[in-house]
Amino acid sequence: MRKISITVGTDIVGSDNRALQAAVDYVAGLGGGTVYIGPGTYLMNDSLHLRSNVELIGHGDSTILRKSDGVKSILATDGDYGQEEITSVETSGFEVGMGVTIADNNSGGFHTTVATIVSREGDNFAITKPLNADCMVNHGASVKNTFPVISGYYIENASINNLAIDGNRDKNDHLNGCRGAGIFLYRAMKTQIKECIIHDYNGDGISFQQSSNITVEGCISHSNSSLGFHPGSGSQRPVMKENLGYNNDGDGLFLCWRVRYGLFE
Repeated sequence: MRKISITVGTDIVGSDNRALQAAVDYVAGLGGGTVYIGPGTYLMNDSLHLRSNVELIGHGDSTILRKSDGVKSILATDGDYGQEEITSVETSGFEVGMGVTIADNNSGGFHTTVATIVSREGDNFAITKPLNADCMVNHGASVKNTFPVISGYYIENASINNLAIDGNRDKNDHLNGCRGAGIFLYRAMKTQIKECIIHDYNGDGISFQQSSNITVEGCISHSNSSLGFHPGSGSQRPVMKENLGYNNDGDGLFLCWRVRYGLFE
């Protein structure tokens, strides 16, 4: 990585996901480097979206990224496959910049849509991603502000080091591990997660899906409502060493379909 660095708490002042995202995007825009996150508790109203060639470094359990309290509503109208807008019955608590999940009772893990609200007009909200499936009112279609606390989509050569995730489990709905976790990667390459603590997430602690050459080392995943560690569908050559999982409601370590050529110690 290039020797570009910025510190949240000094160079960028703030205590929520917006300050963290500003630092990550700044460093990524210059070709990559390191984002140091100072001690403190950072309120997460959306994921910290990790970028390629960016390294995050915290101060262990003194750097806490805490999921915000949950809000939710049923949808007022059907959400159609590919649509990038939803209409919510309840609008209180939802705001531009907030991470949300849209699904119905038939969605299942992979058909759940996790996105960010980018604009609002009355009870209509535009989101950053097209819906992965039809979300029908008569099948319980809903919107919730559930999301991974840290996520990385289509990234490579990134790193997450020495920080803590507090999932605020009691005040949030569940998010399936195929689309979210305390730390979640999707189609990522050559990315490392080291010396992190993930606890009390209403879902998996760490999950990566269809990703290759992911290293998870020296991490602790405990008291989450689903799996502790979830190398997901089709992931190739994962390396997972010296991790600890306990008091999770599901398996501590779960290997999904076609996870191959990995090393687990």
